[in-house]
Amino acid sequence: SKLWDVCENLEKFIFSSKSLLWSNIDAESLEEVGKSHLKAVKGLHKRTRSSEAYRCVDKLCKNFLSTTPLIALLGAKSMRPRHWSLLLKTTGAANFTPPCDDENMLLGGLLELDLHKFSNEVEEICDQASKEEKMETTLQQIEERWSSINFTMTPYKQAGSDDVPLLGFNEEDYEALENDQLIIQGMLASRFVGQFEKQVNTWHKNLFTVNEVYLLTGEIQRTWSYLEPLFIHSDEVKRELPEDASRFSLIDVNVRSTLAKAWGTKNIKIAFNEEGLYQKLEGIQEQLDLCKKSLADFLDGRRRQFPRYYFVSEADLLDILSNGSRPEKILSHVPKIYLSTKTFVLSDKTTASGRPIAAEFIAGVGSETCAFEPPVPLDGKVEIYMQTVLDAQKMSIFATIGRSLTRYHKMSRSEWVLAKDDLQKPLDPAQTTLFVLAVNYVNEVETVFRKMQNGEANAMKAYSKKQKTQLGDLIKLTQSNLTKGDRTRVMVCITMDAHARDIVEKMIRSKVDTVDSFMWQSQLKHKFRVPPSHARFQNRNLELRGNGGERAEVAICDAILPYDYEYLGNGPRLVITPLTDRVYVTATQALNLKMGCAPAGPAGTGKTETTKDLANALAKLIYVINCSPEMDYQGLGNIFKGVASSGAWVCFDEFNRLIPEVLSVCTVQFKAVCDGIAADAVRIRVEGDEITLDPTCGAFITMNPGYLGRSELPEGLKALFRPMTVMVPDLILICENMLMAEGFGTAKALASKFYCLYSLLKALLSAQLHYDWGLRAIKSVLVVAGAFKRAEPDLAEDALLMRALRDFNIPKIVREDEVVFFGLLGDLFPGVDPPRRRDEKLESYVVQACEQLGNDADDVFCLKVVQTEELLAIRHCVFIMGPAGAGKSQCWRTLKLARDLRDPELPTKVVD
Repeated sequence: SKLWDVCENLEKFIFSSKSLLWSNIDAESLEEVGKSHLKAVKGLHKRTRSSEAYRCVDKLCKNFLSTTPLIALLGAKSMRPRHWSLLLKTTGAANFTPPCDDENMLLGGLLELDLHKFSNEVEEICDQASKEEKMETTLQQIEERWSSINFTMTPYKQAGSDDVPLLGFNEEDYEALENDQLIIQGMLASRFVGQFEKQVNTWHKNLFTVNEVYLLTGEIQRTWSYLEPLFIHSDEVKRELPEDASRFSLIDVNVRSTLAKAWGTKNIKIAFNEEGLYQKLEGIQEQLDLCKKSLADFLDGRRRQFPRYYFVSEADLLDILSNGSRPEKILSHVPKIYLSTKTFVLSDKTTASGRPIAAEFIAGVGSETCAFEPPVPLDGKVEIYMQTVLDAQKMSIFATIGRSLTRYHKMSRSEWVLAKDDLQKPLDPAQTTLFVLAVNYVNEVETVFRKMQNGEANAMKAYSKKQKTQLGDLIKLTQSNLTKGDRTRVMVCITMDAHARDIVEKMIRSKVDTVDSFMWQSQLKHKFRVPPSHARFQNRNLELRGNGGERAEVAICDAILPYDYEYLGNGPRLVITPLTDRVYVTATQALNLKMGCAPAGPAGTGKTETTKDLANALAKLIYVINCSPEMDYQGLGNIFKGVASSGAWVCFDEFNRLIPEVLSVCTVQFKAVCDGIAADAVRIRVEGDEITLDPTCGAFITMNPGYLGRSELPEGLKALFRPMTVMVPDLILICENMLMAEGFGTAKALASKFYCLYSLLKALLSAQLHYDWGLRAIKSVLVVAGAFKRAEPDLAEDALLMRALRDFNIPKIVREDEVVFFGLLGDLFPGVDPPRRRDEKLESYVVQACEQLGNDADDVFCLKVVQTEELLAIRHCVFIMGPAGAGKSQCWRTLKLARDLRDPELPTKVVD
């Protein structure tokens, strides 16, 4: 009887369910009730399970439970009429009316389809409906999004022309474009795309076109805005390239109308999908490329005429060429052509053609003004008169050398160094002073050698005493009231004299008594003489010779190189140490062997600076190129063309950062230069272009071996450069020379203490990332010590140095290292503790700034603000480090406000 009760209850439940409206069905509750009935069936006695009735009721219950999940799936909103039609086709039902056609459909009609027999097919249909609904929703979102995405616009303004809208994308819109393209591609790959295939294909085409047209438009806008001021507004370009100027005028009309029309449309999708637009833009791009190539050929022609143009950017070069007939407008580009010259002083007089005349040139390095001898008329094409100016600069330097060599023997040395005319202008450029000083030092030493050969055994010792007296006189000069330019001049003379003193003392210790000794021959010796028969470049610069055919040259070992008279300005020079001398010998021998030179070693050991200083010693133009992986072989080829045809030197800093592919091509490029020099060729071919070769050119590469991201040089390239290792700079000697140059009399003892302190600090203090005890840190402290010396000349020198070491290192010392730092400082400078030099005016402004910012004017915080200002005086960049909430940001904000309060007319700008 229990079996029949269960059977009756199940049939009543199913019968009642059939009368439920489809729109009101709760599939979950149906499933729950169905499960309870199945439980009841399973709970019947075991004996009943073999009966036919049990099997029928069990099957009926399971079929119903199999159908309930399908009912839930079919009740989804994603089911469209096409999906119901597909369901009817699958089940073979003829008399079934789907809910899309019959709002009052009952569940019974659906149960009659025996869905449990087609469960896989029904699930597939429902899955298709779900995916298609998602696809439909996505397409609607894409439609809405692209109907509202409009151009951004930057107006292109050029004098004499209407504003042109330069079109762009918002960054988020371009990201949406990329994302939507991926979505559409995913839809095309879907097996459910059939219903929307036409729509998806249309979107795929539209978005692809938007992307392609946008990229092409961006390229056209960049090229057009670069060429427009040249071909439309430059008379020089119109005159030199008339055919291309006519071509560009048509391009200009097309570009302006196309951009204006697109901007008028505003919507990106509509504007960029205009029929035939892409083909039109491709045609414009082709025409622009022709104009660009003609312009590049034109610029290459100008570069071949004046090779220094190879080192000027295209934009600057075009500006120079465009304004060549108005020399006053190109003065801003002078430092890019003549590296140590800031500008020219134009006289009031003009040439017959109305052009100005250059009367003087002003140093871009240091403080100095020199006269052109004679003044230079800026007539003709710009590349012609720039070469004339360069020749005139060299001739002017040569003229001063001749006069200074004569004057040196007629005046006391201290007076000669600072000799001035009636207008209180120096009689000699600093470059001339250094050269004449070096020439006379060499002559005097070689005279001493001749005396020693004639029996005067103590001649070198007597000369050493004379040197020390001369050096002392120069040190006394630095303690007087000198102008900035004069102080730099005297400091460099001290550096040169200190090296000369050391060499003479070393020769005395080694008992050198002949001019042919290697110790003397390996020195860089400046001479003004008739070149010996084995000297190179005998016929170079014949106009820069004395009355007897003398020329300025530099001899070292068996290499004799001409002095090139490149103007150097009035800047500092490197302290010459035994390491520097070894670099000089290796580098000059490499040049003599018609090779390049490759100094390698850790950062901060002086590889690049020594190369630059050797160029200064030879008055040679040198370009320092900071290499990066982004450099390509074409840019490198232009550099080699410029170097080879101008006779300049080039120093590739961190050369092994270039990628292997570029290094491989570089081998071919530089080998062409080396082979041309070895063959005494007048012209060579680099990267397919034939250029004039100046055999005095040279190439240097510096490298930091073992760093991450560094390339191994190809063997062919290694063979073209003479290798050299630069590991440890002579810090004590550098300290001593710089202290002497700053006016310290007890420089030797103080330098030893300085070096000892920094060596111990490096070894004993904790390993902090911001600690630096190397050459750069040493130099900045020495500069501060020199400023203290000039401000308080009567204070003991050890107290001045101790103050500089203490006050400019305390800011970076962490608390746990302070005990060691002060302990070492106290041991090296016992009983010396000068008071801190204070800027009370700045301190008062710092307190005011704290109050205005709402901060407490705590003594420690105010000290940190003042220390930041002091460090900025000697460093280009200062890191403010510390834990969160320590006041780092408030420190610089307070200093900014304090500076503004101190000098309201020169407010400090914050770039944050």
